[in-house]
Amino acid sequence: MKPRTLVTGASGFIGTSLCRSLADQQLEYLGIDDNPERMPGAPGDLLRLDVRDHQALEELCRSWKPNVVINLAAVGVLPGDVVGPEDFISVNVGTVAKLSALSAALGFVVVQAGTCFEYAEPPHGPVGEDHRLTDAGDLYRWSKVAAERVVETITRSSSATAVIRARIFGVTGTHEHGSRLLPAIVRAYIEGRPALLSDGTQVRDLLHVRDVAAALLHISTRGDLIGQAVNIGRGEGYSVRDLATKAAAALGSTSVLRFGEVPRRAHEVEYLVADTSRLMSHGWKPALDIDETIKIAVAELSAETRAP
Repeated sequence: MKPRTLVTGASGFIGTSLCRSLADQQLEYLGIDDNPERMPGAPGDLLRLDVRDHQALEELCRSWKPNVVINLAAVGVLPGDVVGPEDFISVNVGTVAKLSALSAALGFVVVQAGTCFEYAEPPHGPVGEDHRLTDAGDLYRWSKVAAERVVETITRSSSATAVIRARIFGVTGTHEHGSRLLPAIVRAYIEGRPALLSDGTQVRDLLHVRDVAAALLHISTRGDLIGQAVNIGRGEGYSVRDLATKAAAALGSTSVLRFGEVPRRAHEVEYLVADTSRLMSHGWKPALDIDETIKIAVAELSAETRAP
């Protein structure tokens, strides 16, 4: 039987690609978001629903009867998001708690989207799922770690709870926010000005958003991952300088790059690459290599930037 998949945060960066992937595979899905018009491009109609309305969320789950819920709803993800502490608690923690409880009551699997930034700064090497988490630095990180702790606590009290915790590493591609590396380089090139960057020695993992969507769908079907955390990444590290240079080369102008012109962001770690052995051992690998990832992302972002 094909799964019925409920996607929260469906008009966001990853949510849009995830819904498109579900539609392309002719899988039954329903996307919900508090602002379905926020990001055009998701196929089909999205249902307007604020996940902070837990009663409405429960009523939807009881009536629509999903087999899988992929929870991408979150606040504080992007620079400049204006949210208060109560929003981090109600959306990033409270929604996870509600879906975990409903998982036990209604029998669906929850894939909870977390972030690589939950990890304490690792040694110079890939970080595995058993590496220490840290909630220090900002409320977004705190809320994501708190959500995992809530899941662990609920799971201990109810063996019927079925949650897979996905920790997502670097993502690029269509609809990526303009403050991030590749969109910033693309916009600078199109506007005929230099792209001002940090020193670029930070090392990062990077997948195309389509590969991230595919990985989330893949793990949602793996019952042997229930109760576990799993890294979503490529498992290869590239310096920001290397990634930027590849992007500029895809644009045909490496002269657009200006390294060392801006400081790094606060609390930025030096090396953050996924150990993907758990993901790969469960039968998944990215469809796109790093060069294809950047070439396709640059083309997508260029088209979006030039669009009226």
